[in-house]
Amino acid sequence: MIYNQNEINIALQQQAKAFAAFIEPMEATAFETMPGGKWSAGQHLDHLIRSIKPVNLAVTLPGFILKYKFGTNNRKGRTYDELLQRYHEKLAGGGKASGEFVPPSIGYHQKTES
Repeated sequence: MIYNQNEINIALQQQAKAFAAFIEPMEATAFETMPGGKWSAGQHLDHLIRSIKPVNLAVTLPGFILKYKFGTNNRKGRTYDELLQRYHEKLAGGGKASGEFVPPSIGYHQKTES
């Protein structure tokens, strides 16, 4: 089980790397295809990168800065598995990425830039 910020950060990075390895051999058509109007593989990778950056920053900041910016936690902390379950619940309830977490169109020529 994963219990602390550092372990969560490592798990997120491992998942992103695994996805990057999955899409690495993809040809242009597979990389750019948006099945059922959903995101393409490139857009998923871009979203993962955009989502992980703030987490990476948060785990490197001293606790007092996070406390000043966000306040104290009003509930028990969650494990990675609990966070993942909550994320899937939000998606199932119609949750969608917004703002800076929405990926632009990603062409095959941008594959190696991510």
